[in-house]
Amino acid sequence: WTVLLEGVKGCCRVWGVSTPHLEVTSEFSGTVSSEYVEYMNLTSRTFLEPCHINSAVSYYPTKHRSHPNKHCVDVRALVQPLFIEVNQDTVHTLMMALRSWSQFTAVAGSSEGGGSSRSLDHPTPVSIQTPPNSDCDRDLDGTLVAEGFQDVDIITPTLEGAVTPSPGVESGACLLIPSYFVICNDTNETLRVGQIGTDEIIVITSKQMHPYSWRSHKHTQMLHLCVEGWGNWRWTEGFCIDTPTTHVTSIDHNHTTVKLLIKISNINHLQKQVLISGTEILCNRTDLDLDIQLLNFSTAITQQSTVSKHIVTTAPHTIPASLVTDQSAVDAVRIRIKNPDSDWSNYVEISANQNCRSVVHLHDDSRGSVYVWCDILVQNYITAIQRAIVFSPLFVVSQSHPEALIMNITSADSNNDTNSSLLLEGAGYRVNLYDLEPRVKYNLTFQLSESSAVSEPCVLLTTDLINNPSTQPPLTPPTPLTDGATQDDGKLTIDSLYTLMMASSSSSSSRDTQTGAGVSQQVASHGIADTPTSLDVSVTQCCYGLQTLLVDIRPKLVFINESSWTVLLSDSTGGGQPLRFNSNDVIAIPDYKEGFVVTAVHSETRHVQSELVIKLLDEPVRVLQSNCRDGFRTLQPDGAVSLPQQITDKMAAAFTLTSATERGTRVLTLRDKYRVINKTRRSFKIKLIASSTNCSSAEVAAAYRFSPDWEEGVVTVPVGQSRIGHHVPIINTPTAHSTNHNTDIDHLYVTLSVIGPGDDDDDVPPRYYWSAPCDVMTYARASLAIPRLVTSYSYETMSVAIATVDSGGGGINIAVCEDADTGVCMCNHTPYLLYYGQALNKTPHGDILVEEQCAPSVTLPFLPPGGSSVYHFPQRMKSFPDISKQPSTQRIHFSGVLITSTRWHDSDVTTPSLGGVKAWSEGVDLVGVGHRIISIPGIGLLGVDVSRRHGNTHVHIRNNPLALGYHGDREVTVPSHPSPAVRTNLCVVLESFCIVLSDIHTDSTQRSEIIRVTGGKSGLDGEMEESEVRLRSLVVSRLQVDNQFNVGGEKVFDFDVVLCSDPPPLVTDPSNASTAPSRTVWGDLTRARPTDTPLFTPPHPSFLHITGTLLRDPFRLRCLELSVSPVHVFLEDKYLSFISKYAASYCTLLPPHSSGTITTATVTSGGAHTFLGRDLLPCVTTVLTPAELRSLDTLTRPLVVERLVINPGTVWLSVHASVKLFIALDQTALKFNKLQLHEVYTTRRQLQQTVGFHYASGTLFRAGWLLGSLELLGNPAGFLRAVVAGFSDLFLLPYDGLTRGPGAFMAGLTDGTSSFVRHISAGALSSLINLASSVARNMDRMSLDDQHSLILERQRHHTPGHISSGLRQGMTGLGISLLGAVAGLVNQPIQSVQHMTVSGGATAAATGVLGGVGKGIIGAVTKPIGGAAEFISQTGQGILHGTGLVDEYHRLYSPYTERAENAYNSHIKYTWKMLQTLPSPRVLLSLEATVISPIGHLYAGCLLLMADILFIISCHDDAQQQAFPVSEIQCRPSSDDASIINVIINEITARPNIDDKFGRVALYVNETARFLSAEPTEGDPLTPAGVSDRDPLTLGVSDTPPSQLVQYQFHVDPRFRTIFISLFTRAKSQPLGAMF
Repeated sequence: WTVLLEGVKGCCRVWGVSTPHLEVTSEFSGTVSSEYVEYMNLTSRTFLEPCHINSAVSYYPTKHRSHPNKHCVDVRALVQPLFIEVNQDTVHTLMMALRSWSQFTAVAGSSEGGGSSRSLDHPTPVSIQTPPNSDCDRDLDGTLVAEGFQDVDIITPTLEGAVTPSPGVESGACLLIPSYFVICNDTNETLRVGQIGTDEIIVITSKQMHPYSWRSHKHTQMLHLCVEGWGNWRWTEGFCIDTPTTHVTSIDHNHTTVKLLIKISNINHLQKQVLISGTEILCNRTDLDLDIQLLNFSTAITQQSTVSKHIVTTAPHTIPASLVTDQSAVDAVRIRIKNPDSDWSNYVEISANQNCRSVVHLHDDSRGSVYVWCDILVQNYITAIQRAIVFSPLFVVSQSHPEALIMNITSADSNNDTNSSLLLEGAGYRVNLYDLEPRVKYNLTFQLSESSAVSEPCVLLTTDLINNPSTQPPLTPPTPLTDGATQDDGKLTIDSLYTLMMASSSSSSSRDTQTGAGVSQQVASHGIADTPTSLDVSVTQCCYGLQTLLVDIRPKLVFINESSWTVLLSDSTGGGQPLRFNSNDVIAIPDYKEGFVVTAVHSETRHVQSELVIKLLDEPVRVLQSNCRDGFRTLQPDGAVSLPQQITDKMAAAFTLTSATERGTRVLTLRDKYRVINKTRRSFKIKLIASSTNCSSAEVAAAYRFSPDWEEGVVTVPVGQSRIGHHVPIINTPTAHSTNHNTDIDHLYVTLSVIGPGDDDDDVPPRYYWSAPCDVMTYARASLAIPRLVTSYSYETMSVAIATVDSGGGGINIAVCEDADTGVCMCNHTPYLLYYGQALNKTPHGDILVEEQCAPSVTLPFLPPGGSSVYHFPQRMKSFPDISKQPSTQRIHFSGVLITSTRWHDSDVTTPSLGGVKAWSEGVDLVGVGHRIISIPGIGLLGVDVSRRHGNTHVHIRNNPLALGYHGDREVTVPSHPSPAVRTNLCVVLESFCIVLSDIHTDSTQRSEIIRVTGGKSGLDGEMEESEVRLRSLVVSRLQVDNQFNVGGEKVFDFDVVLCSDPPPLVTDPSNASTAPSRTVWGDLTRARPTDTPLFTPPHPSFLHITGTLLRDPFRLRCLELSVSPVHVFLEDKYLSFISKYAASYCTLLPPHSSGTITTATVTSGGAHTFLGRDLLPCVTTVLTPAELRSLDTLTRPLVVERLVINPGTVWLSVHASVKLFIALDQTALKFNKLQLHEVYTTRRQLQQTVGFHYASGTLFRAGWLLGSLELLGNPAGFLRAVVAGFSDLFLLPYDGLTRGPGAFMAGLTDGTSSFVRHISAGALSSLINLASSVARNMDRMSLDDQHSLILERQRHHTPGHISSGLRQGMTGLGISLLGAVAGLVNQPIQSVQHMTVSGGATAAATGVLGGVGKGIIGAVTKPIGGAAEFISQTGQGILHGTGLVDEYHRLYSPYTERAENAYNSHIKYTWKMLQTLPSPRVLLSLEATVISPIGHLYAGCLLLMADILFIISCHDDAQQQAFPVSEIQCRPSSDDASIINVIINEITARPNIDDKFGRVALYVNETARFLSAEPTEGDPLTPAGVSDRDPLTLGVSDTPPSQLVQYQFHVDPRFRTIFISLFTRAKSQPLGAMF
């Protein structure tokens, strides 16, 4: 990505001599442009056309009178017409650049102070890491990346793996691949690949890939290849790689023909993978190292000689590189276990064109007899057959039981005496059975231990079960434990074989790392070896197409304890021994018919037996009748229940028990219900206090105060874990404890304490550190003020927000974050302890109540002497996020007591109960600002100052109510923030702008314009200070969005314009716009104005006008006002569908919404094991999912706007919809009322719903006008509007002229009458035309002739401009309709018969005849009617447009299409594609030029200057024309033309042979003597001595023949000629490797 600044000029001016009038202004001007590299052809594309910018910066370092205590900086800029083009290439290159830069900065940061670096001059082949059908190498946005950097073979046909970079790159980084093509060599040979018609040769070894871009965009973009090791280098035919498909190509070698398969698949909308594979694929699905030998069976059967074609050694669960061989010469295979002493198996014949299978018997000294399946999979292509030879075990056992099992294998046949046992370790264990013979029946039984009973009944296992329908795998893709693979009509394909191998290898690796992790200890610790357990054992095929049988062992019921508590699980009937579950334990439990009880254990001796019984339902029910007071709860198969649990007398816990069915096993998971997330920058302590409805506030307040009795319920939540949920126990109030232990929690109070310096001070009681309790069951989002004492008279608070979100399954996440809503900042400068609350109402006796006394609060908020706090209105928190429920009042009442102690926190004053304070002052309204005097009962008069700073409300309560400046002995002054020192004014004026969206995805050979956004004069005027940013105005005067999509130069859609402001834009060509701003409209930009006057005056009317204020700390929007002028919108359903598909091409290119991949796992503090494919870790804390984090962020970051105004607007809507019936609206007016919101405190989604509902309701209120504007009804609403407008002009224009005299009255009367006639005529004719057009289009659809409809639609896209063209098009449409009606009677039956004959037999042909006759008869009726309506419609449109009775909206610019071959090369292309064979492909300068050869030929070219060579590249052929050593040429500028560079080449015809050293010395003296005698050319300092246009160079030795001078001329850009000469001189002056 390149940004070019040209012609930058600047100056600095200083006005004023004395200091008070000093002004410094710096002015700059220049031209900026931007280009980028597209990675398909490595050519340069323009992103920003050259744009001229004039800017000025003024600074006032002194104090100005209009702005005391502020220094002003004015920044002004005038931007000339702006042209930007964006397409898929632009976004792709930009994303690659940003992600590469982010990687570079990350690596640079991690290797600061040392480390190695590596630069990639050109792409090199790198190894594939992982199977491409996985998602491990594709990022969230679909971008092709490479991760991990470990060499692993290719085992899939689509690239989704990572690549191995060169040494020096840190492990764990991602190597981005910007190229559009990735060529993978999946063969066992080294290949040469290149573009047809070029000199490109790329060598790719086996199992490597190469990121590829086209060598030339001037030649046919097709590839060909050859095999490197064969020596003959015979190239294949060319093949295209732009479209996903499979090509078959042939290579002749040793009188045989070898075929290769090239498979092209999409990685995303731009990038593709090209996989080159052979015709023979070997696959090892066993866990044995096998040697596989391919041979010619016809020769081997003679037992005289074996013709071995290939011997390949395969590792377990791998697919080696495919073999490039002649299939006719390979018809047999045999294998052996990798061991020199192992014997080869018998020969297995390979079928040529059909699938087959057989059992292969191997013998090994260590293993004995081994039986494996050999499956031959055949995939037919048009001209080739690809075969896959797959070796897999006969039987695989998968053990999903959480405990170890013993499997007993007994033969059921009398001829076989097999009797063995196999230990199956913990969950996730898999084992292959090799020693069981085929076609022998075996009985399988299971035991938990050697002393436990054997399972009944036994399970039959034999290879004969393969053809049993009950053993077929499910249709849905199985889980990874069952080796999921895709299938095609019940058959395994070669392409899906790679996916199957990937799943098998992943499950295999999991087994290797987790097998036997603490199984014996786990069984012994739980003591449940003899507990009866129900098993579900099934025998099925692993996947379609392969014969391996899977013995899947699963428990029917499993209990997982993911809570932080140890629990006991017991039968509700009291029978049996309770099962003990520690945190993270997984145990298969018996089926409790009468239900079970879960009891939490606090210690070995302290726990309260739960009385709540859980009953499991086998089938889901719609209405679940469960009542905790009845002593039981029912749990549905996919449901959840809440389980309250009393732990001790003062501590409780809350759990959620969820049920889910996974692969036939019902999994019960116990989790903690409440999780606390710390999103602040400090650690804090937290307490959760449970309360019932009949619990008094005094009891909650007692539990809220800190005491040793409640210390066990306090949990410290550390900082820096914003994605971790911490489990917190619950403190019970005495009333809640006395009630039933099984009742749900009615109220849950949260209180916090900030951890910081001073917490360990014995002189400071810790009770004052805790915030007031807040009921999180009442508020979705609540704000708390956490108090903190620093000294005896210093008191601080920290405002935090608490948000509660349901995490699913009954769990609740409680997030604590720093509050963005600052609320009301209150400071107490008095010696009194003040209580306060939001005003509510008065009782009948005249007493005042506050909101806290009626709301579910526990304590009253208070202000200690000299303390400060942050207050949030309870009504506001209760209504969050509903915008409609605005707070009724913002008044606060005060009450308080006098503190006589010098250490007020040592006094006996405690927090009063809610009813303890009854004497309140009068309410203080916080809406307005100023000084108020209040009277507090028992205290007297106090002064209250209400002010607003930086968008926040500040309340100061002072002891002296009369004098604001008085500070008593006990008053504490809160320091105020000084005014900002710098004020910045910003003014940017844009003359016009144009943004073009083009498409290169549909056709890679050209770039087509899709959408063009054209805007008129625009401006931005704002002011920025330390605390806020004020946007005075953001203005866009005019705007138009054009539909530029054409096919073959013809229109495709009805509307050329999508959106247009009213009136239409005046500027139609940004390139011809005036370069000087209009000072009458845009103000004076040459001098600064340090006043509140805007730097420019926005034009009126404008399309868009925005004003607002933004607060910086905290970041929130203070006010926003938006105005939009009337706009015309044209919508078409076909166009919207096209745009949605066009936008989808950007989906995989843009960055993802999620910040990362966060899985639902738990933070480990010990070992881990796997159950049902998921990791189970100790659950002290839990990692939140991305969905949970987004929900919490929505609540913890509310949208706070003091004032939001959207002014009334009008939309003139035109719609064409043709899904089933053509329905159209023509210029229907939708008028929307003003939207005004105050004190918005909500979420972004709620605000979007409110704004959407406002405009949706406005549209519904205009439903009558919408219905009356239908063209199918003749648009009566439009006709009525025209009549009203005509009558209005008929009366208003004469009346307006009457006030200005008789002459004006007559002119008004004439204009009014003319307008009346024009409106009536246009309205009547438009209604008729719209009705005829709708009838014509619908008749075309009813004719059931798509070709006929398409012809007429193409004609309608050409709007007639005058009466004659309208009449001509109308007659044409009528003629086509009449001809189609007659011809359809014959043509429709013939077409139907042809279509049915291809797809069916004789019956289908007869049906087609009847259908065609019916279509012809229908068309004979509907086509003439549609033709007549089309004649009326086209003729009427010609009259309207010809007479100017209708407003026309046309494109401002004609659509353009640019061929890809017209682009010019980038410097990357020269480095990667042309100079990659050089030792150092470093280009000093690449300069576009017009080459003039010595014989006078001109052609476009490019000069590539390197350190030792000058290359001349032809742009027409995109190839190198000549190369000259720098040491043998002279380069100098022409004195006649500033754009010409002369390159003189000294070609010596013959050089004398000098054998002795004296002759060499003489030759050197004679050749250098001419440089001392000749004089340089005048005025040309760069010309070497003796080089002249008139005097040719001579050797200076009489016996040496003269040299031939060849001169080339190059026309270059004059701006770069001096740079080229300087770089050439520098390269030439460098010391040579060898001197005389």
